[in-house]
Amino acid sequence: MKFTAGELYVIGEIDLRTNQKTNYYKVGIVREKKERTSAERLKDHQTGNPRELFVHDFIKCRVVEEVETVFHKLMASKGVRGEWLELQENELAKAVALIHLLNEQVNVHYNFFEQAESLKKQVSSEEILSTDEEILGWHKSYAAADVRSKAAGKVLKSISDALKEAASAGIALNQIVEIQLKEGRKSFDKESFRERYPDLYEKYVVFEETSKQRFTPIIPKEIKDSLNEIDPELFDILKVIEDFIDDVKSSKRTYQELHGQYLQVLSIEADANWIKTIAEARIKTACASAGGIEGVCTWSRSNETKQAFDEKLFREQNLDLAEQFTTIGVSVQAVIVNPKRGY
Repeated sequence: MKFTAGELYVIGEIDLRTNQKTNYYKVGIVREKKERTSAERLKDHQTGNPRELFVHDFIKCRVVEEVETVFHKLMASKGVRGEWLELQENELAKAVALIHLLNEQVNVHYNFFEQAESLKKQVSSEEILSTDEEILGWHKSYAAADVRSKAAGKVLKSISDALKEAASAGIALNQIVEIQLKEGRKSFDKESFRERYPDLYEKYVVFEETSKQRFTPIIPKEIKDSLNEIDPELFDILKVIEDFIDDVKSSKRTYQELHGQYLQVLSIEADANWIKTIAEARIKTACASAGGIEGVCTWSRSNETKQAFDEKLFREQNLDLAEQFTTIGVSVQAVIVNPKRGY
């Protein structure tokens, strides 16, 4: 989690011809360290926009990037492009209420978020703590959310694969998928360089202190298999999604309908992951420096010193030589499912 404070704003627009508010609203952020306000940000957005913009609401938030990301995923079906959403009046009220709710949850759990982050770097002991009712409550919350998140991930993959297959077959899926050509990745062959220039290689060897951690929640099989009780709606979607995809392929349903299912499940996944984030912070804080909590989790943490080659410094000081040992991978075509409803 990024602990970036700032403002989360909701900007609306007024059609100059009708003097009526449109249904389009932008939800974005202003980071505190940049010493700007939502009103100042509005001036930036006004440039190039033929409609008059206004700040409908703004909320000060201690983890503004996190809240913005979670909000847009939860509102995926209402997103149209970038940070813009299409909202009817009643939907706008619900969207603003959701922002305030997320911010309230941040304020309630903020100290636990901070402590959990700090504890990552603390070496754990071999002690396993006994549990209590509060920890068991958070464990139950985490486990249920994890089941929902994994099930949502399966549905999203099935839909994503179907959409990518259709796009690759030449079916026009404008505003549903985007095809991008990703350039091959640059790779520096350290081993070949080391063999050729061992003395120069050693000059750029540094020692790095690294933290290593592994958080493993303990989730009983009976909980993993209880999606129908935890989230009946998602269970039903998972049960019929393959038939839904077959109906789309046979033109009984449309690709837009399939994409609508994708956005719906994207919101479910986001909700589950946010609950997991909160529950995990509470469990980790309870774990403190111990190696785990009985029946709840294990959380091993250790520090180690490793040798590493400072490629960045080497490249800055020996660019031509670095390029001799650099190869570029093959460019690949990536098919990306639009996480918003741009149609």
